[in-house]
Amino acid sequence: MKRCATDDKVFFTYQKQKTCACDIQKMKMKMKMMMMMMILPEDIIIVILQYFGKDPKRLCRWRSVSRKWSLLCHHLVTSINSIHYKLQTDSVIQKFPNLTELNIASDMITNVSVQCLTNLTKLVIYRSASITDSSIQRLTTLTHLNLWGDVYNTITDASIQCLTNLTYLNIKNNNRITDASVQYLTTLTQLNLFHNATITDSSVQRLTNLTHLNLRRNSTITDSSVQCLTNLTELNLFRNSTITDSSVQWLTNLTQLDLGWNNTITDSSVKYLTNLRMLDLWCNLSIHI
Repeated sequence: MKRCATDDKVFFTYQKQKTCACDIQKMKMKMKMMMMMMILPEDIIIVILQYFGKDPKRLCRWRSVSRKWSLLCHHLVTSINSIHYKLQTDSVIQKFPNLTELNIASDMITNVSVQCLTNLTKLVIYRSASITDSSIQRLTTLTHLNLWGDVYNTITDASIQCLTNLTYLNIKNNNRITDASVQYLTTLTQLNLFHNATITDSSVQRLTNLTHLNLRRNSTITDSSVQCLTNLTELNLFRNSTITDSSVQWLTNLTQLDLGWNNTITDSSVKYLTNLRMLDLWCNLSIHI
């Protein structure tokens, strides 16, 4: 019994030493990989990020090549946020004057670089207070604009009213943008007013080209404007108690309708929506068809 215990102890000690040796070797490999990442030129890092950004599955395939490649990928993934933040500066953006799409999530990108991107068609601004109306009003080629949230956002009606080519506008939780500018965006086909309290019927009723409308948790828009939007194909009324059957019954082109947690819309209007392909009735007690 004593010998067995001794053997177990020896075996345990051996395993522990072996594990420590492996850990040291792994740490050395990690250090080498980290050094590789540190000495890579900024332009090369940009190319790598662009490559994987097109197809995330490529990263998974790359990781399966070998242990060393997998380790390099691991450091790429774990450091991608810090690298991405460092790349979001005016000096980097100015290297790409022909950008058509840009996602800004850093105060390090300012009007200095953005105002020169006159070919932009898609712009997403999130948690950035450095971009103001003076640059946005120059981007008249924009068709897609995401201004979700207004805590850090400083964009106002002064610039939005100039973007008359917009087809997509997301002003979820954004109370800086009002009817004063939205009423002029008659080319809009997609509008997100999730939890928005400043856009009213007076502007929405003018947007007759809308095909997608999100009124989730919205208590400002009413039937008087929605009944005019007969081109709608997708409508989100999740937790919406303002829109009623009187307007929904006229939206016969709808193919997708979200009535989650909605007990205002009933069978009397839904029965007319014969083109529906997707109907969400999560926690809905009013639809019985």
